[in-house]
Amino acid sequence: LMPVPIRRFSYNSNPKTRISVGYSFQRRFGLFSLHRANLRFGYEWTDMMGKIKHNFNLVDLNVRIFSNRTDLFIQRLNEVPSLNFSYSDRIIPSTNYVFNYTSQKGKDDRRIFNYTFSGEIAGNIVHGIVSAANRNSGKQAPYKILKTEYSQFVRFESDMRGYLVNSDLSAFVVRLYAGILSRLS
Repeated sequence: LMPVPIRRFSYNSNPKTRISVGYSFQRRFGLFSLHRANLRFGYEWTDMMGKIKHNFNLVDLNVRIFSNRTDLFIQRLNEVPSLNFSYSDRIIPSTNYVFNYTSQKGKDDRRIFNYTFSGEIAGNIVHGIVSAANRNSGKQAPYKILKTEYSQFVRFESDMRGYLVNSDLSAFVVRLYAGILSRLS
């Protein structure tokens, strides 16, 4: 299930199609119940040495639905309004890419450098379709899918780590992390 003919990929890159579906249920007694579902379709490939790995998820759909909210929980949300977004029903339709590099060749390496870059866009295609469909209907944002708001954002992260391994039980680690998140709706 590759978007390009497989012969354009080197067989040394070990291309894989990844499809996953998940569901989880969480019950916070005395507060709420949370249902989470996800669907992911994407591709993964590595270089011949296994040092560089690419992961591209064309579809990464996450849904979270809260139920059985107690009066105590609603009262706490009213006391701290900034938590309302985190505890509201949400659909997150996104596309994401992750690039990972490691200098590690084997278990005995003493100096290791790892670099990870990731980018994700969520809700932009859906927003274009929904806003075009609602252009003349008079509906205002926030738009909804199946009566549930969807998220719209752009996110980039970069993570660099250096390891100086002293022994099997100790290492000196330096990490530099940066990220940008922009909510669009």
